[in-house]
Amino acid sequence: MRKRKNIDIKRILELTKQGLTLEQIADQEHVSCVTLNNRIREAKGTTEYEEYKNINGHEHGHERKDIDMKRILELTMQGLTLGQIADKEHVSLATLSRRIREAKGTTEYEEYKNINGHERKDIDMKRILELIKQGLTLEQIADKEHVSCETLRKRIREAEETPEYEEYKRIQKKSKKSGPKRKDIDMKRILELTKQGLTLGQIADKEHVSIATLSKRISKEEGTPEYKEYKRIQKKSKKNGSNRKDIDMKRIVDLTKEGLTLEQIAD
Repeated sequence: MRKRKNIDIKRILELTKQGLTLEQIADQEHVSCVTLNNRIREAKGTTEYEEYKNINGHEHGHERKDIDMKRILELTMQGLTLGQIADKEHVSLATLSRRIREAKGTTEYEEYKNINGHERKDIDMKRILELIKQGLTLEQIADKEHVSCETLRKRIREAEETPEYEEYKRIQKKSKKSGPKRKDIDMKRILELTKQGLTLGQIADKEHVSIATLSKRISKEEGTPEYKEYKRIQKKSKKNGSNRKDIDMKRIVDLTKEGLTLEQIAD
């Protein structure tokens, strides 16, 4: 098994302050959610842990709010994706996935399945590679193919030593050297979309830029009228919004057998 890159609580805290979720941090830093959760737990009692806890408004590892199949169906009928439902209802994607599985055989489940047009499907390395060559990120592939990012990563790991895997690694390596050519965005556009109620993850997804790019643009505008207005909106949103709660890895593991989209972002 390949060694994963490590990460400390300071880096987790830094990225959390930028608005990234644990899943997004894991993807950006090339570590597992397990590693992130371990680092957070190991940091208990430190200044960084207390600051992280204050930002998230909870003790790490506390259970998330629950949701039933009727509510999932109701929001699906409104056109929301699983990622958007998770964000709106302050539950994990794993919780949604589990509720859907538990509802098999019910009227709500059948209606949900009919709306989605399918059981969530699997994907092989050839298809992943094909879409990577088209310039799609793992999150975009997950959304397009109705599978989870965890499923994608699992398929990639399973394909080690195959020609497709080697080509995938070559593309990734080349991309890192040349740097991804992402569309840029200015502070006025960020502010405009924030006023529409979009999160950083949703803005990133809509405008085809990274969360890191958004955070960079926002930081550069510090002191400007747009920056001050953005911070005011964020502060008001935090006061009015519900505090999110965390999940443990057992729930995340459920994603390997389910098709889940991760919103970039949705966050």
